Amino acid sequence: MVKLRKRHLLTHAIRGRRIIAYVAGGLLVGLTAILMAKLADMAQGFYLNLVNLSPCLHWYITPIGFALIAWVTHSFFPTSGGSGIPQVIASLSIHEQKARESLVSLASALGKIVRMSLGFLIGASIGREGPSVQVGAALMHQIRFFDSKRSKDLIIAGAGAGVAAAFSTPLAGVIFAIEELSRQMSSRVSGLLIGAILVAGFTSIAVVGDYTYFGNTSHSVIWYDVLAPSIVIAILAGILGALFTTVLTGAPGFFRKIVPLKGVWAVVGFSALCGLGIAVFSEFSVDSINGTGYAIARSLVQDDHLVSPWFLFNKFCATLLSSMSGIPGGIFSPSLAIGAGLGADVQIWFTALPVGILSILGMAAFLSGVVQAPLTAVVIVLEMTHDHSLVVPLMAASLIARWVAQQLGVKGVYHQLADRYIHPKT
Repeated sequence: MVKLRKRHLLTHAIRGRRIIAYVAGGLLVGLTAILMAKLADMAQGFYLNLVNLSPCLHWYITPIGFALIAWVTHSFFPTSGGSGIPQVIASLSIHEQKARESLVSLASALGKIVRMSLGFLIGASIGREGPSVQVGAALMHQIRFFDSKRSKDLIIAGAGAGVAAAFSTPLAGVIFAIEELSRQMSSRVSGLLIGAILVAGFTSIAVVGDYTYFGNTSHSVIWYDVLAPSIVIAILAGILGALFTTVLTGAPGFFRKIVPLKGVWAVVGFSALCGLGIAVFSEFSVDSINGTGYAIARSLVQDDHLVSPWFLFNKFCATLLSSMSGIPGGIFSPSLAIGAGLGADVQIWFTALPVGILSILGMAAFLSGVVQAPLTAVVIVLEMTHDHSLVVPLMAASLIARWVAQQLGVKGVYHQLADRYIHPKT
């Protein structure tokens, strides 16, 4: 009887320490994501001020900055380039502990925060949400010293917490963890895992407020009135999403085959060319295409602001070049901005509908076409706009966009990029 009582108390003590560890991890991820958001906003603002003072400056700082960041990444942090989500997905498929830890190490996480901020400083078209996912996974993975058997669950919890905190969308973090990272969560830890994600999301809300990044559209529509434009937007978004993924995953390798440069010089040369391309698009774009694209998307959704018909093309190309270069930076928020631009362009065919409504549909559809995670796309857009009257058309647009991309023979961009870490070329 005494032994049973001691065993019962020990079990409760272990469970209590585990709960404390998961909650503390979620809190830490939430605070870190807020810090990353502040750094990104400051760096992006500094870049805009520099360009305003000297309009020709982007011709120098963007290509040179891309080359330097690519060199540092390739030489010292080879597992922390790009978004960060592919590395997290790969870490869940790798069984060798040392290889898994290299993808979600603290050193890579800290280096990613610095180099992501520098990316905003030189005018890259990137987001901070993907990096928040890898950083969140790395931070949460440190709890394995207290819970060594839960390595993969900790990574999933940290990654979901990164999404929840970066967007201030707790539910989206949970959906992302289930839909994109794991379809078979352990029932014993699923409550803790979800709890850590929610803690991170609510931490962000508590600090920055219940903030809707894209504002609220002042228009109210009946869902079946926007079903036709939803289908049109979805088909276009699926095609563009497939094109984006195909070029992103294929262009860097093609470049290395046709140029005489090898090793790190091929990486640096390609990144410099990507930076030069962004400078070209920045020069001829009426609307700002650098950074996250939040400001443009917000003006479309909240104010029905009209942008240049070329914004979609320019932002698409700038984001593609930034992502191909390999510098740290995500594609979540730029994809939402591209989708908003798609909705605005489609409005010429549906003039009776407001730009804001079509932009919201475009955001969910294009994100789903690229990532092929329709539930995540819908929940993120809903939580960031609070426009729940569009649930049905948003779901239809996201599902159709994913289907179109799949019919074109393209997998989700994160899973395609993850293959590079799961099966590295020797």
